[in-house]
Amino acid sequence: MANSILDNPEVRKITIPLSLEAYHDLGKKGYIQEGSELLEGVLIEKMPEDPIHSSIVSRIYKYLLKNLPENLTVRQENLISFKDSEPEPDLAIVDSEKTDYSESHPNYSHLIIEVAKSTINLDREKARIYSNANIPEYWIINLNNLEI
Repeated sequence: MANSILDNPEVRKITIPLSLEAYHDLGKKGYIQEGSELLEGVLIEKMPEDPIHSSIVSRIYKYLLKNLPENLTVRQENLISFKDSEPEPDLAIVDSEKTDYSESHPNYSHLIIEVAKSTINLDREKARIYSNANIPEYWIINLNNLEI
């Protein structure tokens, strides 16, 4: 038995993907709820964070912020835009000199980090998305096995 309607190949064939433009338009009109992300044209609801997840993300953020060179900055739980996806990684190291990202989300990151406990399978799926977007480094910090 399928866990989701999208697990059914027949349903996937007739699913209409959501473009990034349509996703933004629906968001501006209030139809996209906060805490969602677009992955390969599919709207995904993000899981609520538990305290250990938030704590680990905050610690890594503080460490990176103190230790990155001036031409790089770290974004915490902010969107990054690709052709048909707009994930919200836990952490992304991006260029700080090119723009302040007030006009658009970055479309490149030197390193993306996801901290995962209950979302490990989805975060593994994101590896393909990041690879297709030419992101050179992607880490999943697996809180279940205490490994990267």
